[in-house]
Amino acid sequence: MAYRIKLSETPQQAVRRAGLEQIERAYLAVSPAGEGGSSIHETRKCLKRIRALLRLVRPGLDEDDFRRENARYRDIARMLSPERDAHILPETLLKLEPYAVAADSKSIGAMKDHLRLMQLRPAASAAIGTAQTLLSQAKTQMADLLVNGDDFDPIEKGLRNGYRRGRKHFELAFLSATDENFHEWRKSVQLHWRHMALMSRAWPDMFAARVEAARQLSQILGDAQDLSVLIGHVAGLVPDVPAATGTERLVRLARNRQQQLRDLAQPRGAQLFSLSPKILSRSIIETWQAARVMENLPCQLSCEKPAVLTKDSAAGEMVVNAPEPIPTQPRNVRRRRSRAST
Repeated sequence: MAYRIKLSETPQQAVRRAGLEQIERAYLAVSPAGEGGSSIHETRKCLKRIRALLRLVRPGLDEDDFRRENARYRDIARMLSPERDAHILPETLLKLEPYAVAADSKSIGAMKDHLRLMQLRPAASAAIGTAQTLLSQAKTQMADLLVNGDDFDPIEKGLRNGYRRGRKHFELAFLSATDENFHEWRKSVQLHWRHMALMSRAWPDMFAARVEAARQLSQILGDAQDLSVLIGHVAGLVPDVPAATGTERLVRLARNRQQQLRDLAQPRGAQLFSLSPKILSRSIIETWQAARVMENLPCQLSCEKPAVLTKDSAAGEMVVNAPEPIPTQPRNVRRRRSRAST
């Protein structure tokens, strides 16, 4: 099922259903027989969705419950991160190659040879097995998770807090220009992306625009973060390893490309985080409430036929044949009023 909250759900129903679905998907994705890095990547995405869901309803959760459950999924993701990095580093190097000049080829070639050796190690099977065990244990806690309040007050606060966090880290990232703050901003962008996806049943077309904008921004920042991981890996190489030769050129190339990506991210971030947290969260909740009303309208009001395109044979053009507007009052009432007025 899609990662969406149903219009008919309470916050507690939503977090339990969507949370259990993502736990099950994560469990199936992470497997010793899975497709290596791709299965681990899918598992980590499921874990991020669970944590975004928990943050959305955090104002309605007991704080100890939130901290315990958030730490649970964070720790599972960290357990799998070395295997994820082992697969993402070669991809990062490939993305960097088009920006290299001939003088960089030797250091890139040596790093390629080094990264080929960084496949899933025997320890990965142990990490995968532990992750599956922890995910199995997590189902009971998710099924029993309590969210206070049947209305959407906790979700409105959760939306506002998550969005405010994104604005804060956006500002900090460009003030400090550190890898750590850009990484925090990327996590906040992903949080907003997933919050918009969760609320998208309220108005799919409108929310799709924010989801796509946040997804693209997250991808740009993710590529920049992968370069940080590559630079960190290079810095940790033992000097006598062949890949350590010419690493200064490789680091300089990676930093230059990273800056280009951050320059691309800045105007996109300004656009995505242009509204105040209060205005955005209030607008989303009012849209959600309106969608719930429309879902419960009588069929004669909500199930009219959509407009269709037909060909006008005389003009030879496509024209819109819109359905007759729904009258706001019975026809006979309107006629009587018309006669009375004359």
